[in-house]
Amino acid sequence: MIDMNKKYAFEGEEGTVLTVTGSLPAFPVVWQSWTGSLKTFTCDGRYEIGRGVKLIEVKPTRWINVYPCGGYSSKEDADYNSAENRIACIEYTEGEGL
Repeated sequence: MIDMNKKYAFEGEEGTVLTVTGSLPAFPVVWQSWTGSLKTFTCDGRYEIGRGVKLIEVKPTRWINVYPCGGYSSKEDADYNSAENRIACIEYTEGEGL
């Protein structure tokens, strides 16, 4: 279900949902891109019934400070080299980000 409090992208353009009570019963979601174009969508974000083109939620970007300490190839190595003040040991795959 489309949420008016989230940002969405459609065909490479980002924008915001203006209303979820449009005048067309089949396409009640009215979305406006940052460039000003208006489009209507179904409640689940489809542009045309039966097509795969949809509004895609744009997740907010967040940044964290990372300090150089290297990574470890196993949890055992990470645990062995941890300090008392460690609050978490997070597993991640390179390229996925944090």
